[in-house]
Amino acid sequence: MTTETQQRGAILAERLGIAVIGTEGHDRKAACIACNSSDGLRIDQTAGKAWCFVCETRWSPFDLAKACIGEPIAIDLMVEIGEFEPRDGNGRPREDLVATVARLKRIPVESLKVYGARPDI
Repeated sequence: MTTETQQRGAILAERLGIAVIGTEGHDRKAACIACNSSDGLRIDQTAGKAWCFVCETRWSPFDLAKACIGEPIAIDLMVEIGEFEPRDGNGRPREDLVATVARLKRIPVESLKVYGARPDI
């Protein structure tokens, strides 16, 4: 398990602006976003799942982000932290520019990269 995966909950809490007040085992402790209890919210560091011991509300990482920042921005955040796979406007996985050119020209992606193709151009 990578450090990135181990700290997914911490990254999520930080990006959502949730003030972590401590840790309890492998969970981050914070004020609940639903019932405003001072320390009822727990965010699992590895999975990013959250729950409140006071109001008994549970959130997936996406539901937590959606509750804090709204759905359109939450989707972008989930893609950015690696929870969701990037998609195009039709719901298909998004390809980078090099992969798109390789598919259209029927050339292996590796061949284009050997000759210096970069997806950021």
